[in-house]
Amino acid sequence: VNVTAVTPFDDFSLQITFEDGFEKKLNVLPLLKDGVSAKLKEKDFFKKVRVENGYLVWPNGYDICPVTLRQI
Repeated sequence: VNVTAVTPFDDFSLQITFEDGFEKKLNVLPLLKDGVSAKLKEKDFFKKVRVENGYLVWPNGYDICPVTLRQI
């Protein structure tokens, strides 16, 4: 089930809405390690998240698939 909306918060959590109406608030800070995801530890960059083709994506190419978002 794809993501349809996302709202980022200062504490590195996201309010996520899925196409079936399911919503959840998820702290993604534990997912942010080294490499491409490291840039997301900068609050201003983190807040640039958007929904693209049902996925959460950031300008640097980092993405999280909706299946993963539902499971964590």
